[in-house]
Amino acid sequence: GPMHPSAPGGCAGAHARRTLGARSGNRGAGRFHLGFSIESTGSVVPPRVADADSSVHKEYAVTGIVAYGAYVPRLRLDRSVVAKAHAWFAPGLRGLGRGERSMTNWDEDVITMAVEAARDCLPTAQRSRIASIVLASTTAPFADRQNSGVVKEALNLDDAVATQDTGGSQKAATGALIQALQAAKGGAGDILCIASEHAKAKPA
Repeated sequence: GPMHPSAPGGCAGAHARRTLGARSGNRGAGRFHLGFSIESTGSVVPPRVADADSSVHKEYAVTGIVAYGAYVPRLRLDRSVVAKAHAWFAPGLRGLGRGERSMTNWDEDVITMAVEAARDCLPTAQRSRIASIVLASTTAPFADRQNSGVVKEALNLDDAVATQDTGGSQKAATGALIQALQAAKGGAGDILCIASEHAKAKPA
């Protein structure tokens, strides 16, 4: 579901930019972009397979992920500092004071991290292919405004692009991914699926 970061706030995954070599076939199978604030998309047409009963060749279109991106907040919090500050009432935290964790800046939230992950996933030239956006999160900032709509506007996507928010469960991103793949397979076009979290974490 939206993957909870190992930090007070952030998007799951490491910062990366890759486009998979798989290309979509023009056999009606949509491509699917996943964002996490990781994003991915895809369709692959396997090599032609000979029909067992004739010399006729067939092609099979397979819908899948063709690209992904991620964003993790730049700021870091040293766990030993947290453990030291709480040692007076919870000495046991000292054993957890190793390493560091990412933390959001004052102006970062689910929407801003989703936008950064989407930008990492999709070069500007590919954004015109997107038919719809799904944003999965359990910590979205707006309760009565569509958060994915804000993401769409930040990415300068066409007004015809459909938007949808999904949440209420830590499996929200998994459900969004499955639905996006099924929709792309049914001919819904390229779908940008984003999962982003700004979770409240334990002190250490």
